[in-house]
Amino acid sequence: MFIARISKGLTIREIIFGVIVVPTITITFVMTFLGSSGLYLNDTANNIMTTAICDDLATSQFVMLENITSNPIVITILSVAALITIVLFFVTSSDSSSLVVNNLTSGGKLHSLKSQRVFWAVMEGFIDAAALLLGGTEALTSLKSITIITGLSFSIMIVTIIVSLILQFVKDEKKGLILN
Repeated sequence: MFIARISKGLTIREIIFGVIVVPTITITFVMTFLGSSGLYLNDTANNIMTTAICDDLATSQFVMLENITSNPIVITILSVAALITIVLFFVTSSDSSSLVVNNLTSGGKLHSLKSQRVFWAVMEGFIDAAALLLGGTEALTSLKSITIITGLSFSIMIVTIIVSLILQFVKDEKKGLILN
């Protein structure tokens, strides 16, 4: 729903490029860089990454960034870039999920009250904070398990949608409805 709203007026080619191709290439590059750097650092620095991950998974990325270079300016720039990326991820995720929940609870209205959307964003934050404070790592382990279980069925649904979309494109092209 979020992608559909922000993609109004774009062609299917532009949406696929902007939503699938560019993010996939970017994430592949970043994860390859971070993963290979972490493995290299772990091999050359006496298992420092294994220790950092076991001690505190949330800060292990910053341990890696501190040990990649000895230049404090580069470390600061990389750490700030990582923090900005993390904040943007959470803000964007919260914004899109509060938009969807708001649309569902307002009976499908596209333009409901802003205060209602803010309410849902705040409630999502409270639920996340409560899960972290009350359940700690056990709650996160349960959430991960639930995510994996629902992700499998969601993956099957997405593959079905993609196949249906491709079949519809083929039908439309045979009828001459798709313009190049």
